[in-house]
Amino acid sequence: NGRTDSAITALTEMALRGNRSKWRAPALDLLGDIHLITGNDELAKEVFFKLASENKGKEEGALALYKMATLHVIRKEYATAQKALNSVLGGGLASAAFNDAIDLSYTLDIGQREDIAGLDAYSAGLRHEVSRTPDAAVSAYLEDAATGALLERRYKRGIEILLDGQEFDRAEQWALKLVQKETALTPWAHWII
Repeated sequence: NGRTDSAITALTEMALRGNRSKWRAPALDLLGDIHLITGNDELAKEVFFKLASENKGKEEGALALYKMATLHVIRKEYATAQKALNSVLGGGLASAAFNDAIDLSYTLDIGQREDIAGLDAYSAGLRHEVSRTPDAAVSAYLEDAATGALLERRYKRGIEILLDGQEFDRAEQWALKLVQKETALTPWAHWII
């Protein structure tokens, strides 16, 4: 896509203006996001690593580490993802990524110990979310989610995507399925219905 290529060129030029530019960190962050969305995983990893390295102890660095962890989950590199999340959580910085890092770390912990198939499905859903294909993400999270330790997390994420897309009827149908399973999310599912 020509517009994507133009954006990559402009952001790269902005980031190359030097480490002291106030626009470097936002440019690198957006550049990493574009690479991640378009499936250029290696370039995204390079950019997020550079951003994290240059911004240790800062909000931008913590967010870059979280995005690197997300990339590692997408690639099913779970141990590496956990290391990046541990850096966010152990960084002593209450960043915007902190709560998301807790949630993803918990998902990885449960998945690696009790539900690797569910974690792989979660990984596929996350890939589709990042690629901005919500229907495919919903399918990955909800289809074949009949059992497993990550059942609730997969259902919740899929239903949240449906709600974000204002697909209220489908969200209600899946919430009803969740209610029938009598999980800890039953009260939340009742709220959806």
